[in-house]
Amino acid sequence: MSTAVATLVPLPQKLRLREQLVLHLAHEIVSGRLAAGDPLPSEPELAREFGISKVVLREAIQELASCGLLRVQHGKRTTVLEQGDWNVLAQPVQEAYRLSGNADELTRQLYDVRLVLELSAVALAAEHSSQEQRAELDGLVDAMREIAVQAKDVPAFLVNDRAFHDVIGRATGNMVLRAMMRDLHNLLAANWNGSRTSPAQLEPLAEQHARIAAAIRLGDAAAAAAAMEVHLLWAKRVETTLGDDGPREAGDSRRGRTSARRSQAKG
Repeated sequence: MSTAVATLVPLPQKLRLREQLVLHLAHEIVSGRLAAGDPLPSEPELAREFGISKVVLREAIQELASCGLLRVQHGKRTTVLEQGDWNVLAQPVQEAYRLSGNADELTRQLYDVRLVLELSAVALAAEHSSQEQRAELDGLVDAMREIAVQAKDVPAFLVNDRAFHDVIGRATGNMVLRAMMRDLHNLLAANWNGSRTSPAQLEPLAEQHARIAAAIRLGDAAAAAAAMEVHLLWAKRVETTLGDDGPREAGDSRRGRTSARRSQAKG
């Protein structure tokens, strides 16, 4: 066992002791200080080193096992699992990635999944959305435009951004798809306190959403998907590139690639 394991990393004081221990051990695993196949020390050793009860320790280990980080076997030492077994959608694993400074790659992959899901979702929304849902999208666009021009409040803008995508999820009429979208948004929202979106980028973002809403209003599934792809690629670049303010316009060269692919598909 490395000496790092016996020293709790700084964590928010509002967390309970069990939650602190879960995040600490998850951080040790994700950072590589505890490698795949490494055994954890025995329960008495861990309880003594961390100054916690065996009950709290067992709860923490069970939570880590449910996240795919540890293998618990009766009569054998608990061991660290391979990265491929980790549930990267679990909150403790997400937080461990952030603590380890490895959040960017995970965020890229989350955006890649959003591209898979939300291009289909927005096309369904264009075909199945109700008049009320289309009006709701237009209202959220108006709110984002107002924030972008006047308050320039990034957190407030992102609340409306998230609500916009949730309306699209509802408008698909597919409960499973909406739930998957909501889970992804919840994971990304955990990073929004440290969003790299700047006030100067809010107007282009608002116009991206306006184009999506307009295509849905017209019932144009292909245009809605194209507008969504431009938006998600733009957002992915902004949130995963250090020292880069991202494209300033609502569309960029990627839109041309989208149109070209769709033209080839139609041909």
